[in-house]
Amino acid sequence: MRYIWIGASIRAEKLMNKWSKLNKDIYPDVLLDNDGEKVGTYLKGVPIDSVANIRKYLDKPHEIIITTAFMNEIKSQLHEMSIYENITDYIEKDKEISWQYLVKNKELHRKKASSRCFIIGTGPSLSELDLRCVMNEDKIMVNHIDKDVELVKLNPNFWVVADPVFWLHEQEFLDPVLETLKCNLPSTPLLIPDNVLSYTSKDLLSETNIYYYTLSRTANYESVTIDFSEAVPRFAQNVISVALMLAIYLEYEEIVLIGCDHSWWGYSEAEIEQGVIVPHYYKENETDVEFVTNSFKSLGYQRMQETIEIQKKEYAALRSIAEENRLRVYNATPGGYLESFPRIRYQDLF
Repeated sequence: MRYIWIGASIRAEKLMNKWSKLNKDIYPDVLLDNDGEKVGTYLKGVPIDSVANIRKYLDKPHEIIITTAFMNEIKSQLHEMSIYENITDYIEKDKEISWQYLVKNKELHRKKASSRCFIIGTGPSLSELDLRCVMNEDKIMVNHIDKDVELVKLNPNFWVVADPVFWLHEQEFLDPVLETLKCNLPSTPLLIPDNVLSYTSKDLLSETNIYYYTLSRTANYESVTIDFSEAVPRFAQNVISVALMLAIYLEYEEIVLIGCDHSWWGYSEAEIEQGVIVPHYYKENETDVEFVTNSFKSLGYQRMQETIEIQKKEYAALRSIAEENRLRVYNATPGGYLESFPRIRYQDLF
């Protein structure tokens, strides 16, 4: 089978990185593009030719995969050349390939040990709580727990990572997570977005306790079924949204949030401009602080407010989905800005 990809862009490069880890047979034999400046060059060792020359590649069984956002335009161009068959867009192909690792997520139900779970954020309010109380509870923990020995000692049932910083700055952020997983939490499932496969050179698919999730292409705030063996709704403005989806998927009857201060919801315009931030529970090094402050500065106050409104919509939708499934979500975080879920006192839970 000859694989002909149309669209020699950064998207094609990411798909080459991702798909080659899952099925090397679909690596492109040739990349076609309408940009004349790319014709005659190579992308990751694959020659680039003009879409106008496609017919010379159709002399054997083939599949044409459109790897550009301009799908309709490319399909129309192919139809004008009387080419109608064996055409697939990258979204459908990605779904087909993703099934190979998403089906593994059905195993996650077996990791559940109770009907109640705690979703533990990394907000500074954790210092006000006796975390020994949750030692024997089911726990979903998030992001940079590797930066604090006491958080790692809680031995979470699940660990969820969501921020693109983990794969965009792999050495600084993802590598410490993987090291902690290997050395300290060998039985904890780590859930990471499948986007990481587009960037990393590591053979993470061979790791038995790493699981992948994929987000649907568009946001949907209607009542939906959350199934981690398929694409899940694009509730991704915050890792807590992903953790909530996981808790709902695992059908925890009671879901309790702690350490979810959402401090950034209260930042003033001046604080963002000046780089003033509330520290996390764990000790942050200079790289962490610089990255976070620069992120907020580049986002800006207005876009920050827009992001917060999207987060609130996500939480409202997730609360509705949980309640429709007879699951209860509570916020036991002392203080903070998150009012999307009923408040409950942490001390009253034990």
